[in-house]
Amino acid sequence: MAEFDDLLAGIRAHPADELRRLVFADWLDENAGGDPLWSPWASYLRWAVAAVRTPRTDPDYWKYRRYPEEPPHGLSRFLGIEGQPGHFEWLCGFPDILSLDVDTLHAHDWRLATLPGPLRRLTVYARDHPTIPQPDSSPATPLPPVATDWVAGPTVARAGALDVYMNYLDAPAVLAALAARAGSLPPLSLTLSVAAPEVATALTESPFPSLVGLSVLNLHEPEQLAESGNLRGVKSFAASGRPAESGRYRRLAERLPGLTRLALGEAVQAAFLMALVDGCSPGLTHLEARALTHDSPGWAAFAASPAFARLERLSWSGGGSDDTTAGVWPAGLSEPEPAGLILNANYLPSGRTLALFASPMLNRCSCLFATGCGLTADAYLALAENPAARNLNVLSIQRPFKSNPICTGTVMEAFARSPHLAGLTELSLTFHSITDDDFEELLTAPFADGLRYLNLAGNYFSEHVLERLTDPDTLPELTWLDIHKPTNGSPRLEPAFQKRFGPNFVF
Repeated sequence: MAEFDDLLAGIRAHPADELRRLVFADWLDENAGGDPLWSPWASYLRWAVAAVRTPRTDPDYWKYRRYPEEPPHGLSRFLGIEGQPGHFEWLCGFPDILSLDVDTLHAHDWRLATLPGPLRRLTVYARDHPTIPQPDSSPATPLPPVATDWVAGPTVARAGALDVYMNYLDAPAVLAALAARAGSLPPLSLTLSVAAPEVATALTESPFPSLVGLSVLNLHEPEQLAESGNLRGVKSFAASGRPAESGRYRRLAERLPGLTRLALGEAVQAAFLMALVDGCSPGLTHLEARALTHDSPGWAAFAASPAFARLERLSWSGGGSDDTTAGVWPAGLSEPEPAGLILNANYLPSGRTLALFASPMLNRCSCLFATGCGLTADAYLALAENPAARNLNVLSIQRPFKSNPICTGTVMEAFARSPHLAGLTELSLTFHSITDDDFEELLTAPFADGLRYLNLAGNYFSEHVLERLTDPDTLPELTWLDIHKPTNGSPRLEPAFQKRFGPNFVF
């Protein structure tokens, strides 16, 4: 067992080193006679590491990413996490992401620190309520001071990364405790509900050399925060605030040269976009913003800039006006060059969704995810008729807002026969009220022969139609199928689906 202990100790000391986990898997296989759990654990380790390493564009992506396997039975007990406080998340073969509130960590610090597995990331949440509610006749009683000794405790000491979420009352005390241990902290990410003056002062006057992530939900003093010398190492930044002179936010943006991920509230959006246009944060690859229109301040300049061309993922959510004439691509700007942009559209109103589906910007996208968006028949027709959609490989329209039977009949016929969508390899149309006839259209679509993943959960089909999917000649490249509860039962087809797809289907 000495080798076992040494290998496990190495993984615990280097939780981000995936190669150590694969070496450990080899050892478990070579010594499988020592414990019946070791061989299945080795298989799970290899699968879990591959799930992290496999990019979206890889043909095996869904083999590793869709509905991840459960860890072997008994492994949680073996690693001592059964009955432990907090929430553990499995990653790369171990339960090594732990989330819990500050009081729980304070109470169970030594107990959690002695667990045998690694701890890749520790997330600590501040108390939800700044006061203790009292009966109507009594005023609220302030909570006792927040515990901060966990900052110097053994669980933080063994964590590969530390995320701390703070309310504005507890933030000064927690920041002071973190600053006192600044030199020994793992990579640190902070989320603040309000960057009040005293919080900005603490971030400015105290050293946080390991700060890599900062999220400020209500940014009141951008100039003061910009004076902090702690921002140069920040890779991920999120900010929302109140409308203010753009220069106040611009100075803050200029203090973040190393950003790779940026999330912007509407009030701060224009200033940060213009800073990116002028060369700030040249390594930015992920941007999250409110849905923009062609005349949104800063958007035209950003869309035409190298900063936009470098993006790998763009997330749009919400958006104010639902004017269907307000296109999302800047007027007069040429169609962007094709690239592998992943575009996430979340909760867009119907006018914005229609504008997006008709937009030349789709030429930049290989993946389009629309979740909870308002959808009309015109939106589907616009997508089907949009030549800029020709580079899409992945199209996912999940749970449309106020879903109606709109992608049916002639609309589905136009969608399924579109030559511009012929390159699709993954398709999700959930909760769309698709009929049997619509299903037949999908089976003969230009993309049918190359489709690898199909998700039609929430739609209801007859067994006769579904039976066609048990034939390997139907959608011949299909390796994953999610058609959850397609009829009132259909147990007769389950063995046939298992024969074709193995574990790679949800029925």
